[in-house]
Amino acid sequence: MVLYTCRVCNKCGCPNCMANWKFLYSDLRPGEAVCSPQCIWRWIEGVFPSYRQSGLGEFSWASGLQTDVINMLDMKLAKTAEREGNYAEALRVYQFYYMDDEVQRLSELNSKEKVELVAKFKQSNAWINLVCPRCGALNRIGPEMREETIRSCFSCGMEYTDVILVFMMKKAMGLIPSNALLPKSPGDEDRLPPRL
Repeated sequence: MVLYTCRVCNKCGCPNCMANWKFLYSDLRPGEAVCSPQCIWRWIEGVFPSYRQSGLGEFSWASGLQTDVINMLDMKLAKTAEREGNYAEALRVYQFYYMDDEVQRLSELNSKEKVELVAKFKQSNAWINLVCPRCGALNRIGPEMREETIRSCFSCGMEYTDVILVFMMKKAMGLIPSNALLPKSPGDEDRLPPRL
C-alpha cells in the first residue's frame, strides 16, 4: 500500500483515508500532497513570495500545479496587492479571470485615487519623476502641470491609462515599492514591453 505524507504537517495517509487530501500537482506526485484546507493555505503562504515575484502567468517553477491551486495563488496575489493599494496589480488578476464586478469596483477606486493623488501632488509643491513603462524615460513633472500634460510620455508619446498613471505616480511618490509589477491589462500588449 502506498502512503502519502502531507507536505506541510508531515501527517501520513493512504489512498483510502485521504478524503480531504489535495494533490498540488496534476501528475499526482506522491510527495506533493496536503492533508487539509488549512495545510493548503499554509503551503500557499510559504510559496506566495516567489509566486508573486514571478508574476501572473509567468510562473515556470509552478508548471504542473493543479488549476485550482493556481487560482488560489492568483486570488491571494490580487487581495494582497489590493490591500497594499497596488490596484494595478490586483486589476491584472481580476481582468485575467474576467471578474467584471471586481474590475469595475477597482477601476472606480483607482479613478477616485487618481483625483486624490493629483490633488495631493499639487498641494505638495514638489517635483517628481514619472518613469515611462514603455521607454524608461524620466518625465519630470511639477505641481503646476495640468493633468492633460502628464497623460502621455514626453519622449515616446505613449498614452497612459488611469491605472498606469496612478501606478506611476504612486511609485514616484514612494507609496508602493519601486520593484512593483507594471500594470498590464487587455489591450496593453502593444503599448507595454514584456516584464523581465
